[in-house]
Amino acid sequence: MRAAGGALPQALTPVYPTVAQLPQPYLRKAVLAGLAQADLSETVPPEVLSEIGHLRLWDLRKSLSFLHQPTPDVSLAQLEDHSHPIWQRLKAEELLAQQLSQLEARRAREHLRAPVLRAERGGVHEQLLAVLPFQLTGAQRRVGEEIARDLGRVQPMHRLLQGDVGSGKTVVAALAACIAIDAGWQCALMAPTEILAEQHFAKLVDWLAPLLQARGQRVAWLTGSQKKKARGEMLAAIASGEAALVVGTHAVIQEQVKFQKLGLAIIDEQHRFGVAQRLALRQKLTDAGGALLLRRRERAGVRGRPRSLQASPSPQPSPQRGEGARWPPSPTCS
Repeated sequence: MRAAGGALPQALTPVYPTVAQLPQPYLRKAVLAGLAQADLSETVPPEVLSEIGHLRLWDLRKSLSFLHQPTPDVSLAQLEDHSHPIWQRLKAEELLAQQLSQLEARRAREHLRAPVLRAERGGVHEQLLAVLPFQLTGAQRRVGEEIARDLGRVQPMHRLLQGDVGSGKTVVAALAACIAIDAGWQCALMAPTEILAEQHFAKLVDWLAPLLQARGQRVAWLTGSQKKKARGEMLAAIASGEAALVVGTHAVIQEQVKFQKLGLAIIDEQHRFGVAQRLALRQKLTDAGGALLLRRRERAGVRGRPRSLQASPSPQPSPQRGEGARWPPSPTCS
């Protein structure tokens, strides 16, 4: 027997998830090399960390180094349930990065321009409110008014509409679509499955078909399973502007779909679409005589962007506070 050479390690030995032929010593060496080379300069001002309290003791480099090489006296339970101060420090870092990126995106959108969309007196928006077989809840009215205000601004709207099943997201989206139609623009609603898209189509046709027919317009249906003739008719209606509202699946974002004037894009259950798919709908631009570049088009040759509304169900079916004890919970908009 031989005595082990060298000093005992002063930290716990990390064990990383790996695959065959990728040994732990190699991973540990690679992680240590990455930590040594990475720019881990502090991103949070010291005065902010001091306000957070115990987090001021952990800068970014110290937190990451400790996570990969924790001391023997550390609470393993705190490391595993992510309640240790180093995890809280890293969570604060990620949250800060997320909030800053959202702020940057919001400021960038403020410099974009979009056509002002307002409902006309006696138009489709007012007519739909008059013929709905039910009264809107207080939350539905409030969210609808918030969206209407956004559509009336010159900056593009980008909102998330969230609510449980049956909370009224569809009627709020339909009222937003009516505002775009009243203003002379088209609206597209994209759903992740044909079954869901068909449910939306049936409901929207029931509400809007009689109102749009008086204007010489219609609700169009577009999916990948359509026959060639039916699909050709829908594509022609979309291109001519006869289709004021287009409901469909991923087929809506295909290259051959050409909108005449797309002003509002609604994405249902947006979390089930990839980023590229959502952006493809938002970038459905139409060249109208060469002077204006759509989606949403702006006057005087200024590049415009279409409005965007994304609808998602709440992750858990729990009642919401603020509108009284009512089920289903009310939709919220952010």
